Amino acid sequence: MKPSTSSFEEAAGRVITRFLGGRFETVDPGGGAAQLHDLDVYLLDGRVAAVEVTRHNLPIALATLSETKKRSWAFGGLTNHWCVKTIVSPDVRKLHKELSGLLVALERAGVQNLVIRPELFDAERNVSQSMRQYRDVLDATGTADVGQRLFDLGVRHALAMDEASPGRGEVLLGEAPVAGTAAPSSISDAVAFHANLPDNRSKLSAAADRDQRHLFVWAESSRAEVVAAFHFAATFGSDGLPATAPQLPREVDVAWIATDEERARVCRYSRSNGWENLGRIASRI
Repeated sequence: MKPSTSSFEEAAGRVITRFLGGRFETVDPGGGAAQLHDLDVYLLDGRVAAVEVTRHNLPIALATLSETKKRSWAFGGLTNHWCVKTIVSPDVRKLHKELSGLLVALERAGVQNLVIRPELFDAERNVSQSMRQYRDVLDATGTADVGQRLFDLGVRHALAMDEASPGRGEVLLGEAPVAGTAAPSSISDAVAFHANLPDNRSKLSAAADRDQRHLFVWAESSRAEVVAAFHFAATFGSDGLPATAPQLPREVDVAWIATDEERARVCRYSRSNGWENLGRIASRI
């Protein structure tokens, strides 16, 4: 089951105190009339930092994940484990009902790797060079109808992995990559977006008596462009850090952003030090 909001807040507290020392306490238990910030961090030098924690995600992806977690994706009849990439919002019920039979059909035809795009089913056979190999596989194995049904269900890539034993394969579901930038600027943009939301500004404004006010952003997998910017940081040089500062309102002194992973990638921005790449840390989300 996906972690609750409170566990994300506590994980943010653990990350912050890992780098700054001190301890944290929950301020807003939720459900009350007053809108409070999430955490107070008591630093070793006696200062107190107010922290508001937020999640950079696509709500529709969260709903899909919730439906996915309700079901088992281990199926009898599969001889392999499979990695299946889908669109953000497939019909999970239909996908669960039909997927194993379609993957069994691919296994019996010897198809182990299939990238699925609309052009594969173009009656005029206008297929790009990069997709021609997959069209040839469908033609040679007589599985065009299987490919079409997978596409209709929202599948965009199916890849057989290691052999399942004893004949009960598991399907690892994920989201297919979408077009977009993986530039470091997407990290800065995400921070600025959440820092300037009225709700976040209001909560931190009410914490003006604290010595510092921090915003912590968890970048989740549904925001592929931001997560990719962290993962491909080495491509950009200078630790993959954004070249520009996020436009922070006066209520935010320090902004943190981390990937929603078991070992989170963490960056921090402050007006005094600019961007810092803090590396990876076990977040225990």
